[in-house]
Amino acid sequence: ADAVVCSTREQRRDIERFAGNVHEVLDAHFELGDTIKSTHRTGPVLNLLWEGQAENIPALEVVAEALRGSDLAERTAVHLFTDLEYFRFLRRVGRRSSVKLGRALFPKVYFYEWNPYLFASVAAGCDMALVPIDLTTPLTAGKPENKLLLFWRLGLPALVSASEAHRRVTREAGVDMACVTAEDWRAALQRYGPDAAAREEAAALGRRYVEEHHSEEQLLARWDRVFESVLAR
Repeated sequence: ADAVVCSTREQRRDIERFAGNVHEVLDAHFELGDTIKSTHRTGPVLNLLWEGQAENIPALEVVAEALRGSDLAERTAVHLFTDLEYFRFLRRVGRRSSVKLGRALFPKVYFYEWNPYLFASVAAGCDMALVPIDLTTPLTAGKPENKLLLFWRLGLPALVSASEAHRRVTREAGVDMACVTAEDWRAALQRYGPDAAAREEAAALGRRYVEEHHSEEQLLARWDRVFESVLAR
């Protein structure tokens, strides 16, 4: 290939064994507009937000386990942006209901089909986002920090699984919200759930990181470098 585009430093490290012209470029989320969460006051309900493909809903099991037995369990609502139905195999075989799957995990759960305008508004009304991934599977453990940056761009603090990409980015941003076990998730929920000031500080640090490292101008410049590296040959 004349150029290879990947999404993490870790992927770039592996790919550079086979290609000399490798670039890191993450997703753009500018279609969400300028909506930014403006207040972090805690109401009677702790609202948690997750977004993703429906077949990844089982990754939320670690959060469900963390909430069981917690004093937050009865006053927590989980908002899921995903397809209401999905197929288990090849995206055409084994139809399953996302609603049934979500309701089996959480007593209070609400579903929304993807809409960039509605998503930003709901995110601004939630208290924290969730980005759990299966750390035991290399394919999922190697995912980039796209979703975390999406939530930070909206001014929303996020609890994440401690993948290599998430550990790197949260460390650089100065945010301690990466979890491995259900106990880690429980401790993080109990720490940040009732503490509006801690959530606000984490959101501000995340937002600052995105502004400094992932602005629209920087993203376009990265794509410019990709094309220049090929056209200059």
